[in-house]
Amino acid sequence: KGFSKGNKLKKLGMKAQDTCELFFEDCRVPASAVLGEVNKGFIYLMQELPQERLIVGNMAIASAEACFEWTRSYVKDRKAFGAPLANLQTIKHRLATLKTEITIGRTFA
Repeated sequence: KGFSKGNKLKKLGMKAQDTCELFFEDCRVPASAVLGEVNKGFIYLMQELPQERLIVGNMAIASAEACFEWTRSYVKDRKAFGAPLANLQTIKHRLATLKTEITIGRTFA
């Protein structure tokens, strides 16, 4: 009884943050330590989900922008066939597509 920690959850991203199940059984909390109304904790959590999702979306866009800039810098410096990769039409097209998708994501995030 009390507090126990469950299994670590497998996630797609932010693997450095260990996310796991938390169980609270018959925990006693003094009235002076209660935050909000009793038995409303789940509702409070659900009210914050839209904000949390927005933050995660913004983090994804920021990561994509950083990766794009690193890639753009790399293809300007990396040479193949006697010229920078950035001069190849397929690379230009792919970078343009990526930048467009990132810009759309930033616009609607």
